[in-house]
Amino acid sequence: MKHQVSRNHLRRHRKRSGLSQREISVLLGYRNQWQVLRHERSETLPPLLMALAYEVIFRVPVSAIFVGIHSTALRTVEQNLAVFERNLTGRSARAIAQKLKWLKERHK
Repeated sequence: MKHQVSRNHLRRHRKRSGLSQREISVLLGYRNQWQVLRHERSETLPPLLMALAYEVIFRVPVSAIFVGIHSTALRTVEQNLAVFERNLTGRSARAIAQKLKWLKERHK
């Protein structure tokens, strides 16, 4: 998956909370607000731990905060699943059946 930084809603959630970038950076454990600024501007992606911390702070799922990244991940996985399903050969029938069952359950 390509690591292209995409649109997010960090600034909107921060403004709604009434917290400053400095206050968010303190809650995240950063020494200054520059990382928060870069995350808000989509200049960099936060590490997973920080993305989950944003979820905790704003009480909003990571997928709703980082919508662009989520959309990219969703598209990529769906495309890869189609290729995966087409390439289910050369394995035991039981293994293929289990994977097909899993794929079918994903589409419900």
